[in-house]
Amino acid sequence: IGFPVTRVCGGVARSLKGDSILGNHLVLLIDLAGSTWVVDTGFGDGIFEPIPLIEHTFNQRGFDFKLGKSEDGYWRLENHRFGGAPSFDFSTEPASEELLSNQCNYLQNDEQSPFVLALICQRFVDYGYETQLGRVAKKIKPTGIESRLINSADELVERLHDTFDLTVPEVAELWPGIVERHNTLFTNRERAS
Repeated sequence: IGFPVTRVCGGVARSLKGDSILGNHLVLLIDLAGSTWVVDTGFGDGIFEPIPLIEHTFNQRGFDFKLGKSEDGYWRLENHRFGGAPSFDFSTEPASEELLSNQCNYLQNDEQSPFVLALICQRFVDYGYETQLGRVAKKIKPTGIESRLINSADELVERLHDTFDLTVPEVAELWPGIVERHNTLFTNRERAS
């Protein structure tokens, strides 16, 4: 493609969960005219454009981010204040493809994976991000979050089509589980508070 690309292992929320989650996120480092750039397309509500691999704070489309070093020497991208995850860490060493593969398998198949436990869709849009987390539909803008609940399988199918360009009528079959998971999560949160 005209420039060297290095695949490196990232860890979403490593600041909270520790090293066990390293490899749950693929980060790309690009060498362009002697400068290294971070290219990230998988952090669903993160940066919109490549950034230089230097310590700095920056704003993209009205959202504030920070790239710096963690106490143990990893690079840390701190997400904007409305982000679903606070940060991800990465080193500049080439990725362990085995680690990436193992984490990918876990995220796709393990019963405790957040992507198995919940329906998650995220998309960059002109004003920020659209997300769907189970029943919760969100518009995330620099000024705040607008949330609403999806109330039927048909409404979910329509939202996935209209907002995310996903034509998946079969997702309607998952609706009872989505409602059950939502009710369980919010019942548990109410008990904890």
